[in-house]
Amino acid sequence: MLNNANWWYIPSPSLLALYDQAHDLRYLYHIVEGYSYDRGMTNPSYDYPGYIFFYKDRIPSGPTVAEILLIKAETLARTGDITGAMTALIL
Repeated sequence: MLNNANWWYIPSPSLLALYDQAHDLRYLYHIVEGYSYDRGMTNPSYDYPGYIFFYKDRIPSGPTVAEILLIKAETLARTGDITGAMTALIL
């Protein structure tokens, strides 16, 4: 796990643009809109998101097994292999 004493992992605009912000659960669960306000950027106000995982100060330092299995299942589902996608999720 990476640890940042400042408690603010700042995603780049190019990374944010890669997410389907309405349907990607990684965006919905891990990107906190307006996180800059929590970090004290209120005068002048600065609205920018932050990345959160388990808690504010720790995030995985690389892809997790669970994330790789979800990516595999999503890839199989998008290619029409629904049975393979479900099997990947059960493992």
